[in-house]
Amino acid sequence: MKYLMLAVLFLGVSAKAWQDDQLDGFGIGFANLQSTRIACASTDYKPSQCGINGIIRHVTLVRQDSKTACIQGQNFNFNTYNVVVTGGCRGVFEVLYYSNNNDGGDNNNGGYRPEPSRPSTQVISCGSKDYKYNSCYTNGVVAFVELISQQSKSGCIQGSTFGASYDRIWVDKGCAGNFRVFLR
Repeated sequence: MKYLMLAVLFLGVSAKAWQDDQLDGFGIGFANLQSTRIACASTDYKPSQCGINGIIRHVTLVRQDSKTACIQGQNFNFNTYNVVVTGGCRGVFEVLYYSNNNDGGDNNNGGYRPEPSRPSTQVISCGSKDYKYNSCYTNGVVAFVELISQQSKSGCIQGSTFGASYDRIWVDKGCAGNFRVFLR
């Protein structure tokens, strides 16, 4: 079982790397990642799609507004351009995406041209279990981390109960939440 989990983790990382390489071939690089929050609701338990102007890489529930629990893979998920909710799930979602906006510059490809110094971002859920130290890996070297939403009763205080260390964020003393990580 241990080797199966390692294989799944390895294949998952390889698939993400392949996805990033393929998108780079279309002029959409990892440095073009952006983040936004959108509200999306399943009314009368019917499916609903909430789109953005970009290619979605990752979606995280930031705030649940429904009595029905929103569980990724069950009643919310995402496809290339949309957050998809169903079964009464309603909430606010953090969307990490590659922008399709054109900056109006002289880019003949019609694609998005990011500011050269803009760092990549990533949203990570990380929690301290049993009030013990825990770390969660990122997709690169961390420049800065900020708390988006706290998921614990214990306080999340930057530098005290959460922070960053090279390629991971860390949490301690019961802090759990969703964090936005800016990568170098």
